Amino acid sequence: MRGFAKNFQRDHFRYCLTVPAMWSDRAKNVMRQAAVKAGLIRDSDHPDRLMLISEPEAAALYCERKCDQFDLGHGDRFMICDAGGGTVDLIVFEIAVTSAGRRLSEVTKGHGASCGSVFLDRHMRRLLEAKFGHHAANFPANIIPNLVDTFADAIKPQFDGLEDQFLQLPANRCFEDLEDQEAI
Repeated sequence: MRGFAKNFQRDHFRYCLTVPAMWSDRAKNVMRQAAVKAGLIRDSDHPDRLMLISEPEAAALYCERKCDQFDLGHGDRFMICDAGGGTVDLIVFEIAVTSAGRRLSEVTKGHGASCGSVFLDRHMRRLLEAKFGHHAANFPANIIPNLVDTFADAIKPQFDGLEDQFLQLPANRCFEDLEDQEAI
């Protein structure tokens, strides 16, 4: 071993992992035990070796460090909206500037709900199935999942509501008897 790897001592590091805002203390404890099982920390380590903070708190700390970029000062408030795959978490913080530096405080208790972008994917699947009606039963098994994947990977991330978006349908015999073009 050379360089950094030769001097690397796992016990000299502290870790900080983010968890969803709506996780209970029990769920956080499960995460801590997973870190022990993975060998990241030991059960006997000081609890501060592994910090678990909510994802919105991590985003707020980033904003606090980059306040100059956002032109935020004493008394200013900002909302963190962490819109992920499974959940959306909201929390409002206020900046206090003192002689000791900047400090963040929660103005509202964080609120999270299970309404992330995977729910859009599920609704897209239902919409496609409704639009194709009974014809969907004749499709090869991968057609609707592939259309949903295209929606999730290519359309959804770029969607701005200003331009029409299109899904390309495969040329296939299963569309031969579609009479109502509006159904598609």
